[in-house]
Amino acid sequence: MKKKKTPPKLNVVISSWTLISYPSAKKEWSPEKKVRAILNAGFDGVASNAGNPIMSLARKLGAVCASGTDIGSIREIEPKFRAIRDSGAIHINVQLCDHDTPTAKALPIAVAVMTGAFLFTLVFIAPDRYKMFPRELRTNATHYKPKAHLLTLLSVIWLAISGIPLLALWLDPQMCISRFRDFSSGLLLMVLPHPIFIVLAIYFWITERPRELPKTIY
Repeated sequence: MKKKKTPPKLNVVISSWTLISYPSAKKEWSPEKKVRAILNAGFDGVASNAGNPIMSLARKLGAVCASGTDIGSIREIEPKFRAIRDSGAIHINVQLCDHDTPTAKALPIAVAVMTGAFLFTLVFIAPDRYKMFPRELRTNATHYKPKAHLLTLLSVIWLAISGIPLLALWLDPQMCISRFRDFSSGLLLMVLPHPIFIVLAIYFWITERPRELPKTIY
């Protein structure tokens, strides 16, 4: 029997800036009143910057929270994504690089952004480049295992790191033998973490419960 697919849910959110100084600068509504008005008007949630108190209030009231940021380099990803996740958002709108950024420079940043979105359990959305893996990003996020994915990534990275001393041993065994004490200690330090990462990755793939996120399209 063919498994029935759950249709995606379209969440309609409103940007918090539309209610700045509303109804007037002198009598501006409180963040809680704004959130309640948004929900009463039929919206599913609110979109705002990380750190805006309206985000935490929206989550407490059961609203969907979305946020956005611009990413121009890989080093910006971790602090910005962490702030957005800590603000309560589960959807992120990333304005990636500039309109004239060369593809060779933008592609590694795009891959790092998508990896970061999975690590921080954020559903990644890039309106300007929405054809880049939209289906995978919308569906795989519902079955995401943070610890298992992170340890799998570390296992792959450490494969390259541990391969360096092994390659040196294969290319010049005489040199390695002549410097056995220094080489053996370095080899142990570089190779030993790899099987640990692999064992932990397998363990968490088997035991970790998937992080469930709503299937959402915009």
